[in-house]
Amino acid sequence: MAMNVFQELVPFSSIAFRLRMKLAMIELIRSILLLSSITIVFVIVCSVCTDQSPLDLLNKLLNVALSKQHFTDAVEAAIPLCLMAFAFSVPYLVGFINLGAEGQVSLGALMASAVTITASKYNINPLVNILSSLFVAALVAVAWSAISVLLKLYLNVNEIVTTFILNALALSVISILLTSKRLIWYNGDSQGLESISFQSQISSKPYSLHLQLTLIVIVFLIALTVTHAFIWWSSFGLRIRAVGGGFKTALLCGINNRSSVFIAVSIAAVAAGIAGLDVLFRTGRFQADDFSGWGFEGITIAILGRHKLLGIMLASVYMAVLKQFALSIQGYGISYGSFLILQAVCVFLYLFADRRKKV
Repeated sequence: MAMNVFQELVPFSSIAFRLRMKLAMIELIRSILLLSSITIVFVIVCSVCTDQSPLDLLNKLLNVALSKQHFTDAVEAAIPLCLMAFAFSVPYLVGFINLGAEGQVSLGALMASAVTITASKYNINPLVNILSSLFVAALVAVAWSAISVLLKLYLNVNEIVTTFILNALALSVISILLTSKRLIWYNGDSQGLESISFQSQISSKPYSLHLQLTLIVIVFLIALTVTHAFIWWSSFGLRIRAVGGGFKTALLCGINNRSSVFIAVSIAAVAAGIAGLDVLFRTGRFQADDFSGWGFEGITIAILGRHKLLGIMLASVYMAVLKQFALSIQGYGISYGSFLILQAVCVFLYLFADRRKKV
């Protein structure tokens, strides 16, 4: 009898699927309640700081959320932030605090931009150019993240310190690569690169309109879905989550802690590496400042989404809409810094609650 129950609870069985869906809905409801509470608090604080009533500000927020243009911009901005959230969530499941996603996304985008410039000079097929950019961005991000992972696993160096330092070093490396006259993509601009935009790569094709609107979205959604399925529906994902439950306990169960941590951080680095390509392919320009704050926003979204796919997708759209709202009310005398403070408060409250849970 016990064996029959165990067999029915294997991944993708009907019972397991219903159980997962039930838990996912519970987590989604919790995320919605949490986001609603944050919205009310943020609106009240903004009302206190200005002469606007809470209802007026809430009405403006709804106008931003329901406006087709604003909502489209918010969804567009939310897509790469979902990947940035996964760049924090996946390593977090194995107890690795990854603060280096911002450096990974910046370096990945720079090298992807360099690939598109080089490929265009040699008239390489646009599809090959785009796929090569995805591969190189992911590879560079994984290589950069490997530094902090190896230091953690073999020298027990605190990953919070190393990932934070690597973010700063990434900016220095980018500056060197942009100003080196020996490199093929050098253009004399120390701030960015003029790349080849995604639209210009396919604008001459009859199917260009649909590709421009959907291809990047599809690629990112596939990446998110595959990552979520791997973590929550595979036996190896179970091992990864077991390592997060306790290194010694996982070791006693025969799980290779080091490989689990390395794979989890590598998956996160791939997500961070390709996240920046959304901006790169749309604008056709690499600019390091474009990714400023992405790491912090990704952490906030991961926390608000409770490290689940549906929650993260909802939280990313929510934060993008709230960001649009924060920008729109600057005329009332409310600084954009209030939005950043809100993010910091969410992170601190989560860390406090998580600490109390472990004690």
